Amino acid sequence: MGLLPRVTESEDVVDDDVITPYNFSVVETGIYRCGFPPGFPEPRYFAFIKTLNLRSIVCFCLEPYPEETVKFLQAHNIKLFQFGIQGGTVDPLAPPEDAIAKSIRKRRKKDMITEGLQVLFDERNHPILIHCRHGNHRTGIVVGCYRKLKQNWCLPCVLEEYERLSGETARQSDMKFIENYEAHDTLDASG
Repeated sequence: MGLLPRVTESEDVVDDDVITPYNFSVVETGIYRCGFPPGFPEPRYFAFIKTLNLRSIVCFCLEPYPEETVKFLQAHNIKLFQFGIQGGTVDPLAPPEDAIAKSIRKRRKKDMITEGLQVLFDERNHPILIHCRHGNHRTGIVVGCYRKLKQNWCLPCVLEEYERLSGETARQSDMKFIENYEAHDTLDASG
């Protein structure tokens, strides 16, 4: 496949045509992660996406891809799996959620993570790119669960990677989610 453009923590022009997305890194051979602003991948990222020879993209954003991007994916036979999980933190000015609404939102997030992991576990979908808006939280949860379940990483190492890639925005709730997520959560949903 050749060498990948260098990895950075911000958008970086590698050459005149290839822009590396924010928070890009290699999870393992054939599995990549990054962050993209709404509307990814914009045409400025197309050259980079081509270097990965992707079969699939797993997106954990609610926003639909722009038509131009959908056409790019179709032209390059890249399958899009989109699992819309609300990003960001709770608006402090919003009325407090009742217990039922909070439970539904938590259960939906777990279902979306489980479906995303099932796509990730299926090697027929590789090479694959996982992303959310910033590549920190939703993507961090999925990669953390993958490392814990599929790669048998110890929990402290999984959480250290999550914290390192999330920086100052690391969330205790995300780390607790990774800690509590079990293999049977993924397996139960598939059969």
